[in-house]
Amino acid sequence: MSDNTTYTLSRAEGIKWLLTIILSAIFLFIPEQGIYTGEVKMFMAITVGALALAAFELVPILFISILMPALWALFKVAPTSVIMSPWVGTTMIMIFGAYFMAASLERSGLLRRIAFYLMCKVKGNYFVLLFSIMCVGVIMNILTAGRGYLIMAALGVGLCMSLDCMERNWAQASLPQLCWGPVPLMPTPIRFPAGASS
Repeated sequence: MSDNTTYTLSRAEGIKWLLTIILSAIFLFIPEQGIYTGEVKMFMAITVGALALAAFELVPILFISILMPALWALFKVAPTSVIMSPWVGTTMIMIFGAYFMAASLERSGLLRRIAFYLMCKVKGNYFVLLFSIMCVGVIMNILTAGRGYLIMAALGVGLCMSLDCMERNWAQASLPQLCWGPVPLMPTPIRFPAGASS
């Protein structure tokens, strides 16, 4: 039994796909010179195309997070060990740990108590709660040399979930963050040369 269903693009989706292709093609038509080598050209085309797919929500984030490193490796933009290094580094382990901690706190009910305590302190104003979380995140980033986002992202999601502002399914709530987690890898504000003491 065959199912002959056809899918037609709406005008808006067609424009989004056209813009994605044009944005990627722009970097392919820039002539190579100086530091803009063939590898940089392909990296820019792949990255801008994937980010456009994400921005226009044309395909799921999980697909994009698999597609980008695969295309970088396929077109030999960089060695595979360099491309995959963020996935096996300590950052991903810390992100999984932070989400595990937030899930444990949410399941035990402690996160809900923390959320209600914070809401009482800010007198029920959700904007003030988010602003205070942002301030705590800035302070943690200063104290941890730029790594405070690992805990704050999970706690922010956990607080929103405990206040019933998000879906309660942790896998669904954390999948986009886990997929995009290694891509930006926020740089630390202070860099010491190799062999220098801090």
